[in-house]
Amino acid sequence: MALPVAFDTGSSSVSSLQFNLTIPKGLKYESVDPGPSLTSASKGVRTNLKGRTCTVVVFGINQTSIPSGQLLTANLKIAPSAAAGSLSVPLSGVVYTDPKGNTVAAGARNGGTVTVVSAK
Repeated sequence: MALPVAFDTGSSSVSSLQFNLTIPKGLKYESVDPGPSLTSASKGVRTNLKGRTCTVVVFGINQTSIPSGQLLTANLKIAPSAAAGSLSVPLSGVVYTDPKGNTVAAGARNGGTVTVVSAK
């Protein structure tokens, strides 16, 4: 299943960022796909999964600012044993940098929710 991750720059110029997604039991991390905001700014994305925490790093060899919009899609797999209900995917450890490499205050952030429905 695809979990879109949106990004809003607010009034800041952000050219790279990092954050953590905590993958709840019942879901398995598979990969991420860059969204339109990343591709338009010629940025790449790399991840590192340690336990249930997926660290996501967005970077580029340019100083182009990342526009607001869909940043990426996290591809997750729902375990066959997952109970019906809502699974929270918290977002933490958010760090933004500007085109000069200076830290930028991160704005509001919200995790996601995956709703598991039982098969009938």
